[in-house]
Amino acid sequence: MVRLVAQSRWTLACPPNQMACPIAGLNFGFRKKDESDIELYLQRLTDRREIAESIISIKPKFRYGEIKGILFGTLENIEPDIILLIIDSAQAMVIMRAFGFATGNDLTFRTGASSNICAYGAIISYLTELPNLTIPCAGGKRHGLFQDSD
Repeated sequence: MVRLVAQSRWTLACPPNQMACPIAGLNFGFRKKDESDIELYLQRLTDRREIAESIISIKPKFRYGEIKGILFGTLENIEPDIILLIIDSAQAMVIMRAFGFATGNDLTFRTGASSNICAYGAIISYLTELPNLTIPCAGGKRHGLFQDSD
């Protein structure tokens, strides 16, 4: 959805029952964690159950039912709670410097083994009210068509 809005300038909504990515659905609190989450990580990321459980537990996420859906759009069309920017490394440098010079603080780069666009892009920024720099996850690259330069 992030890539579609960036390319098409559409406004898109996603209620809980239409989230295609099961990992994002858990992160946004659209569903409760169950054994399928552990199994998914055991298939894709690790062969150790405790690692799979840790990856799921440390991710920034909303509580089950905390939000009712997601609305994506351009700044011209909606009043956002957060802003996601798709940038390259040169643009990231400008943003890091501008943030540092404007606030006197470091711009964080917090990311994880998965959920980099939803948990470490959108959700962490919403919850902390601070910007975070991250890279696309496998799903973002595979399904969202994010490139190596994004």
